[in-house]
Amino acid sequence: MSAPKTLHLTAALLLTAASATQAGVTAAGRNAEGQSTIPSDVANGNVTAVSAGKRHSVALLADGSVRAWGQTSDGRVEVPAGLRATAIDAGA
Repeated sequence: MSAPKTLHLTAALLLTAASATQAGVTAAGRNAEGQSTIPSDVANGNVTAVSAGKRHSVALLADGSVRAWGQTSDGRVEVPAGLRATAIDAGA
């Protein structure tokens, strides 16, 4: 069996890498703010892109919905209900 095709790879200061593949999302690196703890619906979901911020991460699902996790201060991981997107960027 061949390895899943990597669709997107991202890195940030305190998150070494997050990778979106056909099989879902994986992450490695510092996890003090939960930025490497991927929500189960994202880990196993149909993710088209992932972006890492300094202490948070963001995923774009195939249906256009957005999921964010990690540091919760300043609303960094609050995604407006019903938001649909075509691209994401976690910023700093």
